[in-house]
Amino acid sequence: MNYKPFNITLVLALMCSAILQAQTQTKRYSEKFNVDEDVEVAVNTTYTDLIFETWSRDQVEVEAIIEVEGITEEEAERLFKKWNFNALGNSDKITVSTGSGFHFRENDRMAFATTIPGNDFSFNYQIEVPDVDMIFEALPQEIVIPPIPPLPPMPGNMKSFQFDYDAYKADGEAYMKEWKKQFEKNFDEEYMKAYEEWGKQVKEFYGQEEKQRAEMDKNRAEMEKERAKMLAERQKMKEEIRKELEENRAETRIMLEKVREEARRASREAREAAKVYGYRVQPGSDAKIFFYENDGMPKNLKIKKTIRIKAPKGARLKLDVRHGEIKLAENYKDINATLSYTRLHAPLVDGKDTRIKASYSPMKVDYWKEGALHVNYAKALELKKVQNINLSSKSSNVVVKELDGNAIINGSFGDLIIEKVNENFSSLDIVLENSDAVLVLPSGAFDFYTRATQSRISTPATLHLKVNELYNTKQIKGYNKSKGSGRIINIIANYSTVNLKGI
Repeated sequence: MNYKPFNITLVLALMCSAILQAQTQTKRYSEKFNVDEDVEVAVNTTYTDLIFETWSRDQVEVEAIIEVEGITEEEAERLFKKWNFNALGNSDKITVSTGSGFHFRENDRMAFATTIPGNDFSFNYQIEVPDVDMIFEALPQEIVIPPIPPLPPMPGNMKSFQFDYDAYKADGEAYMKEWKKQFEKNFDEEYMKAYEEWGKQVKEFYGQEEKQRAEMDKNRAEMEKERAKMLAERQKMKEEIRKELEENRAETRIMLEKVREEARRASREAREAAKVYGYRVQPGSDAKIFFYENDGMPKNLKIKKTIRIKAPKGARLKLDVRHGEIKLAENYKDINATLSYTRLHAPLVDGKDTRIKASYSPMKVDYWKEGALHVNYAKALELKKVQNINLSSKSSNVVVKELDGNAIINGSFGDLIIEKVNENFSSLDIVLENSDAVLVLPSGAFDFYTRATQSRISTPATLHLKVNELYNTKQIKGYNKSKGSGRIINIIANYSTVNLKGI
């Protein structure tokens, strides 16, 4: 039996290399600051997860952790230095920031991208703006039936006027005398009086007819004047609607161009990031697993970056976060945040000065107590309970589980679902453009108004409504249960579908 030599040393070296590559290299940073209770915490990060907590101390503690798996300890040290984590500040303001570029040796061939699930950058919107039928039927002309004058009195025996030719041939002159006698008998003095009375009636009738004709001419002139006024108003309204449609078409074209431009800008930024950052995601791998190629040999690389910040309950957050995930504590107020490709989960959002602007960022908020929210291209936005909100959304899908106060909602090119409106709500104002909406109405009393242009709207039979429809616009006013409750729902819909449901 022949045996082939086996290089055990080589096998052991490969195994050790694999074990070293699988080890996780970790670097921790920690900073602590004595601060005022209302300190501002400004955070600017990329590809980093953020966890915010509150405590009763007048201190801000920042802990940053970067974990790398798949490279040697020496390579990890070089990568840690490229993170550029910084935490600086004083008692009034703390600033936390990170760099985003990682580079190895100059000869390494590297690229970078991210795979945010569910994002589609094609933006091939096909929006049809329907034309309005501007053909109006002419008003029907008035048909006037003139009054009939009184008929003359008729003789009592109409048979007396019938001349019997056969009797005349048989009796001759005797029949003629008898016929004349009967004829004159019917035209006696009583008949002549009736005839004279008829003459007076005819004269009086034509006198009244002249008066009525003059009155009718006057009324006809007024009707023609009113008709001309109505036609002028209709023409004016036609022009206003035509102008409004042209403006809507222009706004739609501008909006689509903005969407395309943002897509092009995002594509350019991704290409620039590929040049700067030096990594790309391996196909089929997790979004945070990257690889780089060195001398033609790919190496798997897993990176996890996390920053945990503890701050006083009165601290104010100012966030600029790209590509990450944020978990907020429920004691922060007046949050000012700009998010891109970032997931946000917050148990509570509060503060009249709260302003959150998010693009391509799914969000979940358990209780939105107060503040303004502007979202673009968010495929998943869930607000479990809302007290007071000013919400603007574009190309986003918004779900409000429960509304219990005031809401102003402007939405375009997306979906809106409000699953419940409590009886003690105050007001709900919705403006929709090219959107679909489903709203479950409250069971209590409220006033209701809707204006829908080029839109479909369905309402439950329980509402007391008055509907006016003109051309392509439907105006609906009414109430539920009773008028003047102090609670109102206003809906303006253009090129949209609105489905209103009762409980």
